[in-house]
Amino acid sequence: LQVVWGLTIIVVPLLSFLLGDEKLSIIKYIGMGITLAGLMVLAASKKLKSELSIQYLWIMILAVVSLSLSMVLEGRAYTMLSEKDLANSGFWFGFFFFSIGIFLSGLLFMIVGKRNPLPLIKKYYRIFLIMEGVSFLGTLTSQRAISIAPSVSYVATIETFVPVFIMIISLFVLLIMPLFSLNKKEAQITDKICKDQLSGIWVKILATVIMAVGVYIIS
Repeated sequence: LQVVWGLTIIVVPLLSFLLGDEKLSIIKYIGMGITLAGLMVLAASKKLKSELSIQYLWIMILAVVSLSLSMVLEGRAYTMLSEKDLANSGFWFGFFFFSIGIFLSGLLFMIVGKRNPLPLIKKYYRIFLIMEGVSFLGTLTSQRAISIAPSVSYVATIETFVPVFIMIISLFVLLIMPLFSLNKKEAQITDKICKDQLSGIWVKILATVIMAVGVYIIS
């Protein structure tokens, strides 16, 4: 998922160009092309292709375009707020309404899907608190990066490396797992989750290296 998500490095600069926020040089297009080539290397893997579906790819394409557009609009919003001489207050003002948007979106999906998540949250509240706390920090720092970066394209560039961190964290969890007193079922589930992230690791590493070259050229 995160490797396909890396297509934002292509879509964000193009949307920024189409919306008139930034002009791209030839070298940036070359860098984007190399980054795209890295993603194509991943797509060429028979092992990983067998785990994908057309429906999944269409959903991911819609997600990438939506996320890229939101990043461009967020960058424009933070720029407009900074021009109001609000200093750091401009960022917190923008982030406050960004958070309200996320909350209302979640509420809308809950109503449309006719699902009540409260029993599940009550049962696993400790896990939810940790998960949402870490997620909040990630969202906060990502939004802050968008607000201070000279171009939203640079934030999309850095996020291309998320798959690398996922593999490193998964490997780290596998190494330290014996130190924790997990029952047999918990250990099996954790082991499977982490090993799934390391599936096709050499293809992922090759794709990431190629993408890194493209990212270097872009930046």
